[in-house]
Amino acid sequence: MLNESESASGTAGDDSRGPGTDAVVRIPFVHGCRLTTASRVRGGLVCNLSIQGAYVTLDEPLPEAGESVHLTVSLPGQDPILTADAVVASQNRQAASGPDGLPPGVGLRFTAVPGADRRRIEGLLRQYHEGREGRNGFLLATPPHSGPRRVPFMRYGRLTGEGIGVTEALVCNLSRLGAYVAVRPTPEVGDAVGLTFSSPEGMTIDVKAVVTWRGAAGPGSTPGCGLRFVGLSKIDEVRIRALVDAFPRSRRA
Repeated sequence: MLNESESASGTAGDDSRGPGTDAVVRIPFVHGCRLTTASRVRGGLVCNLSIQGAYVTLDEPLPEAGESVHLTVSLPGQDPILTADAVVASQNRQAASGPDGLPPGVGLRFTAVPGADRRRIEGLLRQYHEGREGRNGFLLATPPHSGPRRVPFMRYGRLTGEGIGVTEALVCNLSRLGAYVAVRPTPEVGDAVGLTFSSPEGMTIDVKAVVTWRGAAGPGSTPGCGLRFVGLSKIDEVRIRALVDAFPRSRRA
């Protein structure tokens, strides 16, 4: 499917999900994608990225292990988009069980990546480990200011508000002051909403928030919104701080 592509070497052990022994560096990278199989084109959400693969969460039915796919990702603020041929290395149907766990989806192992796109991935890896966010950051889009530490805490939950009712949402990142959620329809800036999600231990966190910004909703992007928590109870404040503090500051596959 690719022209002028480079084969991804040494990828046998990388499913871009769980810990392994090959020390492949993965970075949190949350962004909308398209996954093309032999029978259909599907939308999904990339959760993390390495030079050798990616993890994608998407609805059932999941592509089968060993199935060849074509991944298309809009890199933040860049054109053209990232493309890669890949093979499904693993399936995950279990709910996330740790602070840095991932929602159900598939681990992909790249088989061919165009040279320019491979260099973009290498650049993102460097930026992440140097602590720079680039033009639009690593987790969807950058909010108006970076603020406190944000971690790629990913959990499905519910967003409730006037005009959207009760809607399934995916928490993509979290800080002690707010969160980014992927959700459709997306509430308006200034709307008061309620966000409910579970901690890795199964404890329900139910908070009120205000929409402070909206993410792009164009092709290949992930519609959603940035939330600022309001009126946090002491117990929820402690729980959210614990989730942020528990997240590893560096990840290796």
